[in-house]
Amino acid sequence: MKVLVTGATGFIGEHLVKELHRRKFEVIGISKNNPNKKLRCDIMDYKKLKRIFQKYSVDSVIHLAAFISDKPEDKEKMNLINVNGTKNVLKAAVSGNIKGFIYISSMSIYDKRNKIPINEESAKNPRDYYGLTKLRAEKTCMNYRNKFNIIILRYAGVFGCGKNHGAAYNFAANALQSKDLYIQEDGLQTHDFIYVKDAVWATLLALNNLDKIKFGIFNIGSGQEYSVKKLAEIIARQCSSKSKIISNFGSGKPERFLLDISKAKKILGYRPHSVEENVKDFIRELKCQKYL
Repeated sequence: MKVLVTGATGFIGEHLVKELHRRKFEVIGISKNNPNKKLRCDIMDYKKLKRIFQKYSVDSVIHLAAFISDKPEDKEKMNLINVNGTKNVLKAAVSGNIKGFIYISSMSIYDKRNKIPINEESAKNPRDYYGLTKLRAEKTCMNYRNKFNIIILRYAGVFGCGKNHGAAYNFAANALQSKDLYIQEDGLQTHDFIYVKDAVWATLLALNNLDKIKFGIFNIGSGQEYSVKKLAEIIARQCSSKSKIISNFGSGKPERFLLDISKAKKILGYRPHSVEENVKDFIRELKCQKYL
């Protein structure tokens, strides 16, 4: 199978492309920073996208490319890339006569007031502008469901080697150097921490099911609710670190978050590893590949 991946040189894209190659897929990996000029393509450039689709005759698409920022001045850019850019990829895919399309969405589309675990039908009320653009892009994908099979994957918060920010990385980087681990508030707020290798595995399962699923939306998370403090404790223990975990007093009832992944388990056969296993692998790779 010939697969086109957008955002191929990004954090998740690099892991995905590597695994696709390992499994003998023929991969066309495009990104605006691709060192290969033939595959260097900004998704805002519809004409070049169309040429690439028609040249390589791909079977399926995994659309990862996106822009995220918390700066108010970047809202217009975020909307252009995440919504209009997605529409460009979809239009180009139609011209390339593909069979299936996987769109990578986000947990941030959900209303944070939802009861957990949050399923695919739970209320949508994006918690930030990025989440709003991802929800708009999902709706754009739905407009193309009569053109080819479409699967939308809503990732939880992804951590792993290559993402040098976020709670998991910051804790691991400090713990490996026996520096103190600082937590905002009391650390009792909970999250769904998904390891990049599990996210990639879920995406491969979706790819393998594209010919059977006309249209489907799936939550992709860890299946485990962990507090920020608990994550810090696990990382410190896995690093055999002498780091102290320092937190402040909380401000009321801590926010909780967890995705319901039962649909992905039942239909895609998705089975994530435990957070303990994933943290162990993450720290091993940090040490071996010198991501610090």
